[in-house]
Formats: sequence, structure tokens, C-alpha cells
Amino acid sequence: MAAPVLAVTFSSSATAAESAPPSAAEDFSYPGAAKILADRGITLKSGDGHIVLADCGSGTGLVQLYSRTATPSEVCFKITDRTGYLSLEIPQIYNIKGDDHAIKATLNTAGTVTSFDLAKNAWTPVGEGSSTGASTLLELNATDGPAAAPATNPTPAVGTITVGQPGHPGSRACTGTLIAPQWMLSAASCFTDTPGDLSTVPVGLPKTRTTATIAGRGFDVSALVPRTDRDVVMVRLVEPVNDVTPLAVATTAPATGEDLQVLGFGRTKTDWVPAQPHNATFTAGTVVGSGFDLTAKAPADATVCKGDAGGPALRAKNGGYELAAVTTRSWQGGCLGESETRQGASETRVDDLATWITDTRDHRSATANEVGGSGRVRFADFDGDGKPDYWVINDDGSVNVWLNRGGDQAGPNGWLPIGKVASGVTTDRSRVRIADFDGDGKADYWVINPDGSVNVWLNRGGDQAGPNGWLPIGKVATGVTTNQDQVRLADFTGDGKADYCVIKDDGEVDVWLNRGGDIVGNNGWQSIGKVASGVTTDRSRVRLADFDGDGKADYNVINQDGSVATWLNRGGDGHGGWQSLGRVAVGLTTNQNLVYLTDFTGDGKADYLWNPGDGSIHAYANQGGDPSGPNGWASLGRIASGA
Repeated sequence: MAAPVLAVTFSSSATAAESAPPSAAEDFSYPGAAKILADRGITLKSGDGHIVLADCGSGTGLVQLYSRTATPSEVCFKITDRTGYLSLEIPQIYNIKGDDHAIKATLNTAGTVTSFDLAKNAWTPVGEGSSTGASTLLELNATDGPAAAPATNPTPAVGTITVGQPGHPGSRACTGTLIAPQWMLSAASCFTDTPGDLSTVPVGLPKTRTTATIAGRGFDVSALVPRTDRDVVMVRLVEPVNDVTPLAVATTAPATGEDLQVLGFGRTKTDWVPAQPHNATFTAGTVVGSGFDLTAKAPADATVCKGDAGGPALRAKNGGYELAAVTTRSWQGGCLGESETRQGASETRVDDLATWITDTRDHRSATANEVGGSGRVRFADFDGDGKPDYWVINDDGSVNVWLNRGGDQAGPNGWLPIGKVASGVTTDRSRVRIADFDGDGKADYWVINPDGSVNVWLNRGGDQAGPNGWLPIGKVATGVTTNQDQVRLADFTGDGKADYCVIKDDGEVDVWLNRGGDIVGNNGWQSIGKVASGVTTDRSRVRLADFDGDGKADYNVINQDGSVATWLNRGGDGHGGWQSLGRVAVGLTTNQNLVYLTDFTGDGKADYLWNPGDGSIHAYANQGGDPSGPNGWASLGRIASGA
């Protein structure tokens, strides 16, 4: 943060390369690598920021090596945290010494790549120094070292978001702001496949494991909800942060000349990966469309660097702060390792996104409701509007959908037929489940195979969207049972993704939480074991559906007399228990197979739907159920004549 600010003007809508600064997302490229190569003859590619080039005379505790091509031949690195990663190329090394960390070094010797463990605080002959011949050092991977001293974050609602493994191909990092217990606001450009192309930002589950750090604690990211008109994304965490106060979002646009506090975890003049956010005062330029420029004020040489993308521009208000904009781009003059001299940054306003933010934050999809059974008719949200649509799984395996536009009581347009949305992959409809795998609010197509494994096709608009309407992601679960009737898919935790639930023959319910499935590795499903002992061995009577609208599936049983009893999900056995509500509905039929519990009205609470036997569907809207008195259920009459 040294060079004076130059007068620059640009907006976030600029598209020409010469007028738009680059993204301020951290790409983990080594700072100043070109100059280091020119000066020292060594190539430093990328890393997590915790293994950095050091002055060999700066003290002890360094990783040291000798190379015949380096200038000078001795090269030293400092590991600044408990773990560290660095990708590099240093040819013709012949001796290397570790520090107190457990360090694995990767070498290329005559085209053969091998890894070995460095001796701690001792020299290890390698390459020409051993019998293997000339070798090039490719990677240093450090673990098991002393942790860095904890840093103090004066704004705990501001944290980091990391895509992939830092320093590895495709990895990125940005800053983000907690705006609700389970939601952060950041820059969508942190998640693009192609820099600058916001159309490549995934909706729902990130393509690569993504983590957020808030107040020193890590949280997996379960879903992304990007804007299509600007560089903004809402990031859902796998669980809420209950001990940090979210920041409010502003409702008025920044005024020209207004002072804003800009925070970020990006690079500084001297640090690659700072442990706490840096803060400076910037002055807002004129708002043009959804963006505006910034000019540093205090300190006058403040700048915005890689890693600051998604960081907040805060407005002082009533003794606190509100979020007025997010950082997206920067010229990065004055940042560590940059030769650019231009400064200034580009911000994207968020004050006009209140409705979108609220709707996204409060959206409860039908993910929490799994009606079970192997019937021809299913209810699930196809288009992501928060209301379940009417699905029919035909005898030939194909799937037709009618979009919920209010049902029969809304008139002739209450159901919008969109025809065949899937050809299907099985004629055994008992193996098909319709539930949201990736957390984008739209129900996906699942198949439970005869060996118990589960395959998923992500909903990208269905057959009418063309050949890419369904995205096959292959096997997402090995499965734990070959009896498909035992398997239910419902959101147990309220993170928007369907979890894998098994109702055993004795009535016990076991749950595996959806952390991305088999495609993300061994941690793709988190077993939490038995969550309920169950109250019936007839699983056809059990409905996992959200009765109280908190986003988590509750345990509902249709009794033999037709009445419905409910236990609210407070975490399940061993995790917070169940709250019994007793009888919540008298019921209209003793045939449990004619009853559905799903949110027809889109208010987040499961309604009572039943088929009187003629194929039609009648509904009663959940207004608290029997415990709320005579108005606990509101009759909506016939909502569908059936198909």
C-alpha cells in the first residue's frame, strides 16, 4: 500500500479489456514470480501463501536447499503456519534441509516423479547429491507444524471463502460477509470457470469443494445463488453461524463522494495471505448502473488486491455499519509482487437487492418434504419457485410435469403443463426419487440401483431445455441397502439439500448428511447414525416432511385411524431430540397411501394433500394443525383433477 492513487474512472459494467481492471479474486499465483525468476533463476508457481521465499540470513527455522541453477545457489523458504503448500520448479537441486514441520518434497528425476519425506532440521542429499541424478524440485507440502498465533478480527462477520485446495489448479479465494446466520454475500467472479464470464458460475452445489471461514471457524459451502445481472453471489453455509452477528444490507445507494470503509482478506503491500482483514477509507464515485468506482482516502495509498473480491464496502450508520457494496475488480497497483502502477477499485452495489436477498435467504423448497412410496404421482419443485409441482412417472419410465401456478382453485391456468421433462432410465418407478441434490432449489432425478447405489441427474431445465437439460453426475452414493423402499430423501438439517435417510424394518431411522456425495470424496456423506427409534414398523405410514417451516424434515406418522401425529426435528436422537406435538390432524382417510405431506402453498410448511380415490388431489393448508385450534387447517378444495 505505497504508491499514490492515480485518477482512474471505470464502472463494473465496463467490458473492454483496456478499460476494466482485472478481478480481485485470489488465484494463489506466487507474488512477483516473474521478477524472482529473472533475479534468482527459480520458478515459483503457486501456493497457499504459507511457504514463502526467505532471506537465508534471516534466522533459523528455515527450509534450505542448494541448486546449481539458482542465483545464489542457496535458496531458503519460511513456513508461516501449521501447514503449507508450494508449487515450484528449481532444477538441479542437490541438498535440502527441513525445519520442524513434516515436509514432503516432490521431485522430477529424468521424467520420473517421486515424493519423499524430508528429515527434520537435517540435510538430505537429493539429485546430484545422491545416486539418482539431476532432479527438479516440483512441490513442497508441509504439515504438522506449530499453528500461527490466532489473529483478532475486529469485524467477525467478514471472513474468507476458498474454492478448492489453495495453490492447486483452479483454486481461488475471496472475501465474504455474513448477512444471515447461514448466508454470506460475495463476488460471483470467485466461482467462474472462465475469468470474467459470470455465466459459468454454478447454481447450487459448487463444482469444487468450497469452504468459508468465519471468526476462525471453517464451514463447508452447500450452495451458490448468483445474480445474473452483476458480480454478486449469495453463499449458503452447511450450518448456521449462531455466535456472530450478521451485517445488515444497505437500502440506499452510495452517494458520489461518500466515504466507505472497505475491508478484505486480500494481499497487502507486504503479505500474501494476511490473518486478519485490512481496512481503509475509500471515496465512492458516481453510481453507474449497478457499479461505481473507488478512490483511496485514508490512507491515501490504500489499494485493493487479489483476495479482496467479495469484500464489503461499509457505510457507518447508527454507531455500526451496513453493507453498501461488494468489491469486484482492482488495478492492484501497490499490491505485493505487482508491477502495475494504476490503483482504484470497482464495486458492485447491493442496496437494490433487498428483495432478492430476502427471498433467497428465506426460501424453503420442497427439499424438506419426501412423501415416500412408489406411486405414479410425486410432488416436488421442478422450477425452483418454492412450490411443489405435479410430477407423473409413467409406465415407460418417462416423466411429465405440471408447474404449480396455484392449482385448480386458481382457474384453468392453475397448472402449467410442460410435457415430458425426462425420458427416464428405469421402468421401475419405485427406484426413482425426485429431490434436490445440489441445493439449487430445483428437484433432481435420482435412481436407486438394484445394488443399492444411487445415481443422480441434476435438473438444468429438463428435456425441454435441450440435450443439457439433465446433467448426469454419476454415482453419488454407494448406498447401505438394496431395498429401495427403505430409502427416503429429505433435508434433515435445513441446508437445502436432500439427505440420505433409511427407515429400517424395525422403524429406526438412520441419516447420512449430504456433503456433496461420492463425487467429492470420502467426506461426501456424513453419517450421524440413528436419529429416531421410530414409532411404527410400517414405513408406508411415515412421512418425512417439514411441519413447522424451519426447513428441516420432521417425523410424521399416519395412524391406522387416519390421524396424523408429528414429532418436530430438533436434531434427532443424540443431537437435540424430537419435540412431540401429538395429533396434528384428524385425517380424511385410513389409507395412508393416498396421503401426501408437502408444501403446496410455498410458505415452507407441509400441507395435507389426499387423493379421495378418483385420482384427484385435495389440499388443506397447514396453519398450525390441530394444536392451533379449529382453524389449524384451511381447506383449499380440489387442487388437481389428476393426470
